[in-house]
Amino acid sequence: MARYYSENNSTKWIDVLDKIVENINNTVNKTLGVAPNSVTEENWPEIFERVNAGKTEKLPICRFYPGDKVRIPFEDFLPPAKRLFRKGYKYNWTKELYTIHKSYRSATVCYFKLRGPAGNILPKSYYERDLNIVIRKKR
Repeated sequence: MARYYSENNSTKWIDVLDKIVENINNTVNKTLGVAPNSVTEENWPEIFERVNAGKTEKLPICRFYPGDKVRIPFEDFLPPAKRLFRKGYKYNWTKELYTIHKSYRSATVCYFKLRGPAGNILPKSYYERDLNIVIRKKR
């Protein structure tokens, strides 16, 4: 577009927009290896494989494992209004120890289900950043 502006001393792009789009779609794309207009139902799987070759999704490494003892944020037990005006000098973590019951990994994060001190499984899942490790289970 800038080239067109300078060559024609005009900023009226609407007249040449169709021509520019046609040129872009008929020029070989560096990533695809072919012009976008030449991608068809028959060759798209091959192009897809070429574009995504060597890309594997690495799962995150979890720092905690089932059996580890952790503390959870105290604010989980406070109503939302109290969380906002909480005193900074008070404890941030519960006194009770929770056991990691099961760990899960998604594409980007690890999260955990916890077993409470009474042996019940908590309904909420927790991310690593929401847990404070106290005792690691021997591996």
